[in-house]
Amino acid sequence: METLFESDHMAMEKINGIQVVNLSGMPFGKAAALFDQRLKAEKIILLPDLCPGRGALPTGCAVLVDPAREPDWRRYAVSDVGCGICLHWSSLDRVEFEKRRPSWDALASDLSGRAGALGELGGGNHFLDAVVDAGQRVGFVVHSGSRDEGHDLGGLLAAPALFDRRFAEAAQWAADNRRAIAAAATRRFGKLEFALDLPHNTFEMVGGKVLIRKGAMKLPFGGTGLIPSSMDGDMALVEGKPAMAELLDSMLHGTGRILPRGRAKMAAADYDFAGLRRKVYIPEAIKDASLRTEHPECYRPLDGHLQLLERYFEIKGRLKPIAYIGQV
Repeated sequence: METLFESDHMAMEKINGIQVVNLSGMPFGKAAALFDQRLKAEKIILLPDLCPGRGALPTGCAVLVDPAREPDWRRYAVSDVGCGICLHWSSLDRVEFEKRRPSWDALASDLSGRAGALGELGGGNHFLDAVVDAGQRVGFVVHSGSRDEGHDLGGLLAAPALFDRRFAEAAQWAADNRRAIAAAATRRFGKLEFALDLPHNTFEMVGGKVLIRKGAMKLPFGGTGLIPSSMDGDMALVEGKPAMAELLDSMLHGTGRILPRGRAKMAAADYDFAGLRRKVYIPEAIKDASLRTEHPECYRPLDGHLQLLERYFEIKGRLKPIAYIGQV
């Protein structure tokens, strides 16, 4: 094992011929156990929100592969295709938004019962938040994906051209879905201004190699990213520095879970949901029981990640959630 660069928080190493950048806080051996052991990679980026995933890659990583060495690379790119986050700004300030809470309740109703249709928010950690910036301008942040649109990709590994077409279609559906949710917000709150859309389950060709991002957004030098934390925690708007090239222009898509969902349900028995609702407006139709795996204590705080990653991006602003829709 050859150590190329090391700091208090990060190590860049050569391990079995693979260049590894480890920002996960885990020993590499423990992190490696989260990967399909058949993977032949050129470079692996382990981000601070690294955690087990449903596919062959964990969430919170980027992997560069050479198709000549890893011809079956597509099997590492089949999970939750195109899931991502978008941000739109409204013309409202916080006071105006607070006066229109019934419209937020109506929006939650608009987004319910849409399984399989555009405008489906989905479950788990998918959400629609109303947020405010330092000037109290209100924006809308959507985190959602393609749901079942890419469910057939695992059966298309022997048909690369068809796989790539279906992957692109599923990723486009996910982007269209986020736009449909934003359009629903427009109908309740007026015209919105698009700011960004950041998918975090993708692949792209880079110099004849394939870069797969799993739970990682693309953030090049000069690009803008958005990093959410917990239901009542700040989000950070960030701009990539030149050092992002070390990370294959890949950055974490959130602060990551502290509690697995099973333990989160048990911890929720003592959680103060009434206090949460005083800080973040949640429609009464969304019951506390449906939030047991997503309450703020399930997620890591933001500030530690910002300090850890200051080499890679500049903080351009912070957004504070003031209203939440999820589990609809």
